[in-house]
Amino acid sequence: MTNKSSLPTLMDSFKKAISEQHARMEALPFISALTNGNLPLESYVGLLRAMATIQGTLEHELVQVNSRDIKAVLLDRPSRLIHLRKDLSKFDQEFIPDIKAALTQALKIAELIRRYRVEQPTDLLGILYVLEGTTLGNAVHLRDVLNSFGSKTGGTAHYYAGYGKETARYWQKFCDAMNALPIDQEGCKRLVQVALDFFDQLETLFSALYPLDNAVMIFTANMLNPEAGDHAVPTNVEEIKAAVTAAKKCRKEFPYFDERYQERGRSFAKSDTAWLATLVELPETLL
Repeated sequence: MTNKSSLPTLMDSFKKAISEQHARMEALPFISALTNGNLPLESYVGLLRAMATIQGTLEHELVQVNSRDIKAVLLDRPSRLIHLRKDLSKFDQEFIPDIKAALTQALKIAELIRRYRVEQPTDLLGILYVLEGTTLGNAVHLRDVLNSFGSKTGGTAHYYAGYGKETARYWQKFCDAMNALPIDQEGCKRLVQVALDFFDQLETLFSALYPLDNAVMIFTANMLNPEAGDHAVPTNVEEIKAAVTAAKKCRKEFPYFDERYQERGRSFAKSDTAWLATLVELPETLL
């Protein structure tokens, strides 16, 4: 009879399985360029937007799962989406276009996460494992990010800083909660496979973000609000700026919007107003 205590824990299984994928990610041109200080600003901002789309989708789907076990894993865990929003706010006035291939891949991953929640909610824990692991992995490159882009961000990089001095403590709490899940060996294998598949998806994303030699750059709703998808916005940057200014004036005129919808509402005010600006190009018969 097998001694249950001698079996590898869920986190041990994850760690063993992803070592090759992790090494492959670190060898990608994106990481090399970041380390060498050659990464374009468009690639860095593109990463923040893509991760905001992915993280935002995951957090939205997780809170809808009616599972005590999953809620235990999430207990007292700060939102990584908030970190990403803070970083992206530093580039609000830059109006940097999206990298089309990276946006497409981020939206593909978001759709995959939504499908997991419907078909097999526990699979979301495999995604969460990878994303929580970035709080450790990103710390290695925090100095690279600050060296390259710190002058534009006021010396901050919340996403790469993880949970700051609390990172190790939160990671240990996460490990303990994951290992306490009532998951058998088959369930463990399934979660590990979800994590491996997610790494493959991230590798495609990072490859789309850099190099940019043949990249198609476009203005999208995503550049204004990573949770808005890719609906139409003006193709002229001056029109986009005007739409954002109009959204700001509307919020100032009606403070109720900010009080009720807060940060998420402020983001959607920009992307929704930009969409409204595209309606002037429609024939009057359609308006």
